[in-house]
Amino acid sequence: MCIRRLYVKIPFFNIFGNGPVVFSFHGYPSIIKSLLFGRRYHHKIAILGYRNKSVYSENSIGKLIINGNSRFDIALKAFQYLVEERKIDRKKYEQIKIKIERLRNNDKSGEF
Repeated sequence: MCIRRLYVKIPFFNIFGNGPVVFSFHGYPSIIKSLLFGRRYHHKIAILGYRNKSVYSENSIGKLIINGNSRFDIALKAFQYLVEERKIDRKKYEQIKIKIERLRNNDKSGEF
């Protein structure tokens, strides 16, 4: 009995489109970057992931913040793309960035 695997080819940009994408990955970002090599619009895809910058004494959120992969970093990257796409202006982005930095500092200290 022969079992044939059916692979459905879905065009890459049917999934992601040609707009900006923020991809949060639990491993090294270079793994995802290697999958995107040679694709169009790869410069519009930000990959956040583990960068091996952690300290053993940090808590989980602290390690995410140090590695630039926390929910705050994801939100900031998304807002950066909104500025680049001219969906919001730079002044509004700077206000949002200050608020997010304030939340990040409260969250890291355990007050949030």
